[in-house]
Amino acid sequence: MRYKLLSKKLHFFVLLLLLWCVVPTLQLQSAMDGGDYVLYADDVGLITSGPGTGGSFELFSSAGDFGGQNIEGGAVMLRGGFEAMTRGTVALSLSSTTLALGELSSASVATGSIVATITSEEGYDMSIAEDGDLRDGAKTIDDVADGAVTAGSEEYGIKATDGDGVLSQDTAITNNLVVASNVGYVRDKETTVTFSASIDPTQTQQGSYAHTVTLTLTAKP
Repeated sequence: MRYKLLSKKLHFFVLLLLLWCVVPTLQLQSAMDGGDYVLYADDVGLITSGPGTGGSFELFSSAGDFGGQNIEGGAVMLRGGFEAMTRGTVALSLSSTTLALGELSSASVATGSIVATITSEEGYDMSIAEDGDLRDGAKTIDDVADGAVTAGSEEYGIKATDGDGVLSQDTAITNNLVVASNVGYVRDKETTVTFSASIDPTQTQQGSYAHTVTLTLTAKP
């Protein structure tokens, strides 16, 4: 029977705990030393277990476990055995890591999409950030401000309306803008993020415009 220490901080692809086990009542031996912690199920009985939080310690030494196995069906996975003591996982994959809107025209709105496929056991937020405006050197294309990228106007923005998308209108990209969110279990849930741009022939300067955006998936605490 082994224990893992989990940090309180959430990062990209954060691990979450889902514990299921049946073990005989044991007396655990421990030594406490180290940084801040959240230790899940630090006391174990025949049927129940309890969490430990706060302070600074490291727990080691146990008497083993038996009969641990994972059981999966529908929207539920039960993880058995102490070496499976994680709070689940989040996973993100993208249909593409590059996107080209092509040649922009004042007569129509140019669009392009990527599909984000997400798995999360306890809910998530997917946010977006950018390294700056859509630009060519010092020349930029204005962010959309009225909720709709319109042909003939210089505008650029994104929306996400299917899956778990929360952007129903064309929206300017700002750092940590939440694009999709869910409070429960999802598996291979697809959300389409659509990028749209248009130009004003009297305002937009000729050029090759680009920027870098980053999508970050964070587990809900």
